[in-house]
Amino acid sequence: MGKQKGPTYITGTFNGLCYYQMDGNYYVRRKSSLSRRRVKRSPAFKRTMHYAGLLAQASRIASEVYRITPRKSRKREIYHGLTGKAMELLKKGLQADLVMEQLKAAYRPPMAAPVQQMEKPATAPVKVLRVLRQQRTRKQTGNYHVAVDGSLKLNVRDFISSPRLMAASAGGMSRPRSRVSLASP
Repeated sequence: MGKQKGPTYITGTFNGLCYYQMDGNYYVRRKSSLSRRRVKRSPAFKRTMHYAGLLAQASRIASEVYRITPRKSRKREIYHGLTGKAMELLKKGLQADLVMEQLKAAYRPPMAAPVQQMEKPATAPVKVLRVLRQQRTRKQTGNYHVAVDGSLKLNVRDFISSPRLMAASAGGMSRPRSRVSLASP
């Protein structure tokens, strides 16, 4: 691998040489004789293709196990760890279904503690009932209603036909723009 010199640098393949950039430096090397077809069909790359197949199986198994983890605790590192563990087990010669069972047993999310129900009072106090009734009421002001929880509901029909909106759309209520002037000292 040689370095490119000169004021101009090129990237790409030209005349059997491959020009490329890596870590801010420009290099040149001979074009590789490998092709996709050769890697897939040549007996010299048989083990490479075997391990590629194992990795494909491992990633499918890991994604299946990863789905059972809670969404809040999902991270890329967990998925990569599951894939690596599945790859190790597949290299040892275990079947895919056994690998999946082992990973599910090892990475099962913890069960949530059962929720205890509180006892309901026999009769509700009168004050609580009055507070609940007050929360259901709404304040009505003109063309909108404001609920106690802070939500705003517009009455669109009244709002569109309001005289203030009509005047604003006609330009009657627009304010003149203020101009900024620079005073000289």
